[in-house]
Amino acid sequence: MTNSTPLMGSKTPIFSNKAYDTLKWVALVCLPGVGVLYFGLAEIWNLPYAVQVMGTTAALDTFLGTVLGISNHRYKNSDARFDGALVIDTREPGTGTVAFDMKQPITSFEKADQVTLKVETPPAEKSQ
Repeated sequence: MTNSTPLMGSKTPIFSNKAYDTLKWVALVCLPGVGVLYFGLAEIWNLPYAVQVMGTTAALDTFLGTVLGISNHRYKNSDARFDGALVIDTREPGTGTVAFDMKQPITSFEKADQVTLKVETPPAEKSQ
């Protein structure tokens, strides 16, 4: 038995954002377009293997869509999607503090279009 984590239960994303976006474009635009283009041209020009090429691109596209779906599920269940945390501390009755806990230096957000924060509350202190 191995120590591997189940594919769907893991909290580690499979792809970087750039790789995911590129593969998503391939799956949504490129493969279907190439398959349909060849199929259409094969009918017009009597090119060989039209059904085989279309079937192959459809199978590849379906597999890629499945892998991207798993990657998206893992990403949404991980902390990788957050740029930091908004820490809310209300342990003292009648008071509360809010702090930002950023994963990167604050200067890295100067040109950002958006920032995604996870809301965290410190665990209650154990009474002795």
